[in-house]
Amino acid sequence: DLSGGQVVNIFHYTKWPDHQIPPDADAIITLTSLVENSIKNYGLGPIIVVCSDGAGRTGTYIAISNLLERMKIEQAMDVFQAIKMIRGTRPQFVENAEQYKFCYTAIMAYLDGFSDYANFE
Repeated sequence: DLSGGQVVNIFHYTKWPDHQIPPDADAIITLTSLVENSIKNYGLGPIIVVCSDGAGRTGTYIAISNLLERMKIEQAMDVFQAIKMIRGTRPQFVENAEQYKFCYTAIMAYLDGFSDYANFE
């Protein structure tokens, strides 16, 4: 019983260098799964994604999360359109070609490990 309190879950991924990409795409897929499971367990509340400049890593994570969600619902995805859409609200999201390519890498890691992530609903 939370007696009117709120649950706040914080996920802090420390292996992603600023203005670069993480060393492991599977870790980002796992992170999106943890966030999704938190939503299922505690209800849909605001999700806040932050990084030091509020753009590169944040935008890349949001793009990957959005792409995975679209794949689950529509069984299709378009990396270019997903990034174009999120850049409509913050033009600096996904700040370089390396992060753009990493979005593809993460989606491929998800698809390659689909049997591992099959419970990722």
